[in-house]
Amino acid sequence: MPRRPDAIITPNRELREHRRRLPSPHRAGQSLSRSEFADAVNRHLHTLYPQSTALEVDARWVGKLERGETRWPCEERRAALRRVTGVTVDSAIGLYSPRLSPEDPVKIWEPREVDIAAPHPARRYNYWLGGKDHFAADRESAGAISRVFPGAVTAARANREFLRRTVHYLNGRGVRQFVDVGAGLPATENVHDMAPAARVLYVD
Repeated sequence: MPRRPDAIITPNRELREHRRRLPSPHRAGQSLSRSEFADAVNRHLHTLYPQSTALEVDARWVGKLERGETRWPCEERRAALRRVTGVTVDSAIGLYSPRLSPEDPVKIWEPREVDIAAPHPARRYNYWLGGKDHFAADRESAGAISRVFPGAVTAARANREFLRRTVHYLNGRGVRQFVDVGAGLPATENVHDMAPAARVLYVD
């Protein structure tokens, strides 16, 4: 929903036009319906995040996006929307954070394109720790490595267990500021989760 009650809701024409340019797989010569568009988004969600079934969308959700009632879906759904529409940045399909109004002088950050077909060490490590920020290539690479080096997963989790013990020990002795160097992607039991009252700076 908009950030302010008096904010004007404007239709998301960019997303609607992208949908209308996509051909229907079932109706020759016609564009994707909202239901078909939702199905396409769900297919990419299942590919990108196979462990989560709570992210699925429907035609009603697509309608809310096109009417401008929703402007900033979660990152997982935005990733699937970018895949379906073939864009690399959220703004190309009319998506922006509701925390920023059109009057705000801050430019919305547009992420660089991520090559999800190439495995990445940080995403592979995230997968071993039970995180959610990884793709099929990362999972396949992680599986191949763990088959050759069975201790890889154990080592990754032991490393996180060492971090947990260290943070709890220091936090219990009054330390309230932490610098986590080489933090990687947020996974499970991050420093700020272990010491919620502390100030944490992540560096990678």
